[in-house]
Amino acid sequence: MREFIQQNKGNVIGTLSGLDRLVFMRTLRGLAVTAGMMDFLGRMGVLLKEFGSFVEEKSEHLKEASCRRAIQLGRPIRYLPSAQTSMEEVAYGIAEEDGITEGLICVLTSVEVAEEKKLRRAAEAAKKKN
Repeated sequence: MREFIQQNKGNVIGTLSGLDRLVFMRTLRGLAVTAGMMDFLGRMGVLLKEFGSFVEEKSEHLKEASCRRAIQLGRPIRYLPSAQTSMEEVAYGIAEEDGITEGLICVLTSVEVAEEKKLRRAAEAAKKKN
């Protein structure tokens, strides 16, 4: 964690620590609405036509960093083929099997169902109205 913070110190505004675990669920509310996402993309200098590749690149970077750390620590990386599988139960099971009481337990990956948003150019939208 210290290495990550050092490498990203210009973007880190604070840290959380605790004796147990942190599970982030739900959404980043500002990015869950169109105006918030448009503001974020504008600040990042990302054009709408670049959105797909931008998101894929960021997702892949996050996945690679997570997996790299798990490999360094000798922790398992598991793909869960169903979104119905409880990640929390799987992680608790691995922690119990391996006697892990602190630190990284595992990295779990899955494909989760997401709400589809469609973006169209203004000209395309105008044609559909007529």
